[in-house]
Amino acid sequence: MVLSLFLSLLVTLLTGGAALAKADVTKLVLKSEVESAFGATVSEPDVVKNSPPLGGVQATYATSSLPIKTFALTLRTDGDIAPSLKATGMTAASLYRQTKSQPTGKVETLAINGGEGFYCGSSAHVLKNNVYLSTSTFFGRSPKAIAVLKDLTTKAANRL
Repeated sequence: MVLSLFLSLLVTLLTGGAALAKADVTKLVLKSEVESAFGATVSEPDVVKNSPPLGGVQATYATSSLPIKTFALTLRTDGDIAPSLKATGMTAASLYRQTKSQPTGKVETLAINGGEGFYCGSSAHVLKNNVYLSTSTFFGRSPKAIAVLKDLTTKAANRL
């Protein structure tokens, strides 16, 4: 599994992200990890390729029982960004920095090996290997919810 993830990410990096496959995003956070974090069964991840102009691939995990809890992660590379935005100089890295400069709350650093990250409210953002990873949770802003967000985001980032 690790070799497969490494090879698919290597192709992604060499092609500017054009080869980012739907399956890659589900290898970053496993269903079993989300279930353990939520303490509940979650559905198979709903994986979609986002539309331009920002593109990317998103996976969403959700519980089927009340209270509903979700965890979503989105991967974006330079290859996902529409040509019209690329012409303005937008890259995955600049999108990350723009998001960080316009927070919706208090920004706190998220320690990422080989990259940089932050979280704010119920979302977290990572830039690593020219890949912008954003995550969010519909689980509240309690200390436990923030711990789950940070834990799952860090796991995903370490697998990039």
